[in-house]
Amino acid sequence: MSGKFKKMVAVEPVNLTADAKERLTAYADQVEFYPDMPENEDEILRRIGDADAVLVSFTTYIGRNVLAQAPSVKYIGMCCSLYAEESANVDIAFAREHGIKVTGVRDYGDRGVVEYVIYQLVRILHGYDYPCWAEKHISPMSFSQRRYWKI
Repeated sequence: MSGKFKKMVAVEPVNLTADAKERLTAYADQVEFYPDMPENEDEILRRIGDADAVLVSFTTYIGRNVLAQAPSVKYIGMCCSLYAEESANVDIAFAREHGIKVTGVRDYGDRGVVEYVIYQLVRILHGYDYPCWAEKHISPMSFSQRRYWKI
């Protein structure tokens, strides 16, 4: 698809900055953002209306039932990670069969998740805010001095 979309709709909050929202006007003649979650498929369809581009986060499911009733949709932008068709909140197979392009954000938030998990593991190892898993606080470095690891 080349040129601008006629209408782009974010059917749910997609957490874009004001600057990013403004930049989307370069890709669509009309851009609409909804500040709340749609309650059901009827609400999703009402929000999509005659839009040819749809933005969705990770929480709202855009399935074949919705896509079949939204013939003007040509593009769906997932404002979240898209790793596999099977785990997506958009029926990508149905979309592909009907000529709808679906894209996602690669590695969306992955580094932050890894950092958070490591942070929590360190807190658990030291016994902060959690019951300590050992009888006495030990340094993770002391694992190499004990026989916990078979090398």
